[in-house]
Amino acid sequence: MKIWLWFKRFILFVLFFILCAGILYDAIRYDGYIFASVRGYAAILYGKRPISEILRDERVPEFLRERLLIIERIRTFASSEMGLPQNGSYTEFSDVGDELVWVVIATPRFSLEPVISCYPIVGCMAQRGYFRKRDAWAYADRLSGAGYDVIIRKPAAFSTLRWFNDPVFSTMLGGDDISLAGHICHELAHQKLYIQNDPMFNEAFASVVEETCQVRYIRANVLDSGAETELIERKRREHDFFELIRQTKKGLKSLYDQKGLSDTERTAFKDDAFADLRVGYEVLKKEWGNGADDYDGFMSQKLNNAHLAGLAEYYEFRPAFRVLLVRAVGNMDTFYEFVGVIGRMSYPNRAKIIESLSSEWTPKMEARWIRVLGIKF
Repeated sequence: MKIWLWFKRFILFVLFFILCAGILYDAIRYDGYIFASVRGYAAILYGKRPISEILRDERVPEFLRERLLIIERIRTFASSEMGLPQNGSYTEFSDVGDELVWVVIATPRFSLEPVISCYPIVGCMAQRGYFRKRDAWAYADRLSGAGYDVIIRKPAAFSTLRWFNDPVFSTMLGGDDISLAGHICHELAHQKLYIQNDPMFNEAFASVVEETCQVRYIRANVLDSGAETELIERKRREHDFFELIRQTKKGLKSLYDQKGLSDTERTAFKDDAFADLRVGYEVLKKEWGNGADDYDGFMSQKLNNAHLAGLAEYYEFRPAFRVLLVRAVGNMDTFYEFVGVIGRMSYPNRAKIIESLSSEWTPKMEARWIRVLGIKF
């Protein structure tokens, strides 16, 4: 009995030592970031409840009940029709209020390359997320004070890449059914396939799964026949806007690569580039007509390099994945197989393939993509 008691104490001591060593390493290597993230997500895990249990509660507000019923339908659709993982994710609900996480994105003052942060398990990312607002602002202020361009975003959801069953967050409930379907399919896509240290690949892949899911969900569940046409028109406006962003980035990169310019001159040229971006956006709005104001919120901010870097992560490679969807003739299993093959390549080879696929995105390819989605104007 004494031997067993001694053994238990020894095991507890070892576990305690490992915990202390982990906290110390985190404090030295990551400024305590990993421990704070674990603590923040643990609070979310503690507060989540099964959706089926909530729906049986007669005290639940009608709005929440209706949204959770829709989520159950979306969750079934995502696995049965989109081939996304069928697991415990999005079968639970966590009320986190109006704000879930704060994500910091930063770039040097005269560069469009984001600051990269690397972590255990997930690898390197062009952003850093916090569960506490004050921590995010402290990190952002530190970078800003060092001369970086910085922004803070508040995403409605995130994925733990199948390490845990991700819940539906209260921050996801504000949009319409189509947006909600997009959120869930996007995050499940990260569970389906995730390449370490290649955030632009991951986000472009998940974004194409998201938009495909939205179109197919509309066709399967929404009676409004104009909804899918409006979604495609929105995607076309999105393409126009990001082409404008791409041209702005191209001009800024050329500026930043020039030798012999003073910081004062670079700053003046940079300000001019963002002023031209605003003018270009107003021109686009007139061309779109019908009071389209999709990006007014974004353009109302004091824009800097970090804003452009944050957009690039989600859109830069998206045309390449749309081309893959066309090649797969809309079959999701085939599409995932194509993406998986490319994902297993070395980074240089993967980048070459993505660049080659992106070059195939033309008006003719866009028309094929629309036909693959099954949309008729």
